[in-house]
Amino acid sequence: MGEADEIKNLLIKSKASFKSIQIKFKRRFQAPDKYEEAFDRWMSRFQAGSVTRLKQVARAETKEKSEEFDGVFERTNLIFQRPDQWLLEIFYRGMRTFTKIMNRDRWWIVWHSTLSRPDHIHTNVLPNGGSSERSERRISKMRMKTEYLLEEIDFLSPTFLLESHEIFAQGEGTFLDRGCVRLRSVPIPSKENRYGGFDWKIGDEYKLIVDRETGVLLYYSSIFEGEEMEICSAEEVIFDEVIPEIKFELNPTANQKVYLISD
Repeated sequence: MGEADEIKNLLIKSKASFKSIQIKFKRRFQAPDKYEEAFDRWMSRFQAGSVTRLKQVARAETKEKSEEFDGVFERTNLIFQRPDQWLLEIFYRGMRTFTKIMNRDRWWIVWHSTLSRPDHIHTNVLPNGGSSERSERRISKMRMKTEYLLEEIDFLSPTFLLESHEIFAQGEGTFLDRGCVRLRSVPIPSKENRYGGFDWKIGDEYKLIVDRETGVLLYYSSIFEGEEMEICSAEEVIFDEVIPEIKFELNPTANQKVYLISD
């Protein structure tokens, strides 16, 4: 088996290699100015005015990246138990801002409080604990959404890199006391994948660390003109522990505003 096939099999393995995962990771922006330069270079490939709104949003985000909280822009806590239980928490600039929970056919999305408003919760869970949708078709639909989540989380599903990057092996080692494979990837402009965000398109190259047993991405950094712009790194990862049901439940309190959603 050649090197390309080994890399492909390693990344594809992430789709079904574990029963559960608990992972915490952080994004740190080393060089916001370089990030902006890299983004401008990528934008120059498009017709003037065709992505004006996109550029405005990215500029605002880049400005925030230059005003980091304790050097860390974002932290994420993810707990996933196959086939359809997960908890996703986003901590932005040191404060929890967003939580999404799914427990089979029941779900909650929480926008956490600020000084100006209380927590807002969107859910399909009725006051009696049942869900507002009652069919097996609904359960199947929620599982599909679980798969969408896996596609959105770079760490859990790095297979999109096979379509959009050239990937080269860089040896083996350990990371978080686990055996890992070190890779280098280079974007292919003509094969940009719609699932990859800006961060996977604008760098000259990327350093990757992949868990050898599961194919899960544990670390990556983006590089522009020889300088690291962004580092995204797992801080802790646990595979295949049985996760108690209570982790995937939410009982709103009196000071939280709840909106019942049916679709």
